[in-house]
Amino acid sequence: MQTRFAHRSLHESTKEFYGFFSENIEDMARQKTEELVEEALRDELDMLVAAERYERTEKRRNWRNGHYLRQLISHHGLLKVRVPRLRSGKVTFQTLTRYRRYSGEVAELIRGLFFCRGLYQEDGSGP
Repeated sequence: MQTRFAHRSLHESTKEFYGFFSENIEDMARQKTEELVEEALRDELDMLVAAERYERTEKRRNWRNGHYLRQLISHHGLLKVRVPRLRSGKVTFQTLTRYRRYSGEVAELIRGLFFCRGLYQEDGSGP
């Protein structure tokens, strides 16, 4: 009985296996990062509201009002994060700063590209 790898070299088969494996690992890392960010946002919102979801309490300060999607760029790729909202309006999260769309590592990479390529000079002017 022959396997499907019988006609290919061991190198080609190994390369295909590692390619498949690394793609799955990257997807899992991205998904877990999205889940961790969303969980941190929910925990932060619980502290702001002073109540968990569906909890009725006298200390409640506000009510949840759904969520919106926000895209962030991280070293794991493009993240699509559900950011919770409050009925009273704007929420200032410590987990996600306003207008920031990429992680600190990506910001450093962009800065490094500008300096390496000569796109940024000491006086702030371009090439």
